[in-house]
Amino acid sequence: MTLPPRRSTQIRKDPGDEGAVRGLVPWRIRDQARRHPRLAPGGPQTRPCPLTAHAAAQRGAGHAEPQPLGLTKPVQGRALRLIQALITATEKELAEAEKNSWIRIPRFDHTPPERLRFVLSGGQPHRASEWADTPGRSLEDQLAEIAQEVTLRGDAAERRRLDEIEAARQKRIRWEAAMEEARVQYAQAYRVRHFEAQEAVWRHATRLTEYVSAVRTRVEAMPPGQARNEAEAWTSWAAATVERLDPLSSPPRLPDAPEPRAHDLRPFLGHWSPYGPTY
Repeated sequence: MTLPPRRSTQIRKDPGDEGAVRGLVPWRIRDQARRHPRLAPGGPQTRPCPLTAHAAAQRGAGHAEPQPLGLTKPVQGRALRLIQALITATEKELAEAEKNSWIRIPRFDHTPPERLRFVLSGGQPHRASEWADTPGRSLEDQLAEIAQEVTLRGDAAERRRLDEIEAARQKRIRWEAAMEEARVQYAQAYRVRHFEAQEAVWRHATRLTEYVSAVRTRVEAMPPGQARNEAEAWTSWAAATVERLDPLSSPPRLPDAPEPRAHDLRPFLGHWSPYGPTY
């Protein structure tokens, strides 16, 4: 297949499966998901890859052909393609960068992973939250641990849910008791206000009675005639009015408190809301 043009760069071949790209950190070919750093885009090059040139020089000198990167043949092609991807911008990236000056070729390529990782989120962790394939143990071999963790978290979540339900029930019971007590205190406060108002009316009626008595005494001393007749009529009206105003004119009784509204109960609820236990 035809590979995209290389960037202007040098590849340093280290022993084993390690390598480096000039200007970036060393790389290592591994069988796992990694982000592969890439160089800034450069122009096409016609010179051969240093690895290829080095191999040709070795063959020309009569040396035995070495295995590229110290890898076995089944993975050599894959490893070389990975190295090519490290130092090569794709044709689409180069075209976009040429067309739009603000386009920046990404520094990293993302390789799909060949290993699986299981992440358990939510709930209260007990033993672990992540499990992954390891060289000595696959994710399938860890299913029992995962299932146990899911069960532990589920049981804890159920206990927490039941505790919350019970806490909410107890809170509503306390709120209802507070509301009942607030209604009692509201009725008591209403009767006290009514009692104080009666006392004030009685004092007012008492003063009016004294005034009417004084007027009656004066009228009785008046000579007969039209003026006295009019004064006696006023005295009778005033006495009847005082009689109606005086709370002692009828037997006292405990007043019935009206149905309280929400704002009527608020002064007697403390930290509770009259609209419910959750407000």
